Amino acid sequence: MIIMDLMLANGQSGYNIIEKIRQEPQFANIPAVVVSASDPTIEMNKARDSGFQGYIPKPINNYSFAKIIAAIIGGQQVWGDDFSEHEYQSYEG
Repeated sequence: MIIMDLMLANGQSGYNIIEKIRQEPQFANIPAVVVSASDPTIEMNKARDSGFQGYIPKPINNYSFAKIIAAIIGGQQVWGDDFSEHEYQSYEG
């Protein structure tokens, strides 16, 4: 699993880095999620289009973070931190 911020050092962004990662065949299918304080109304669609499987806004909701990560690893997409037991499979285990 790749957990990526959008604002990185040296003029890089999470979008630049995920593009480079996805060019490597062995990393092409690894689930990736954005964790960012950037405006989700703008960045969620861009993240989807860039090949991420989810977007978790900062500040992180400690209750739902682990469950969201587990859902993404399990093949679901999660766009936001409104984790609902009715929307996502339970990964209690």
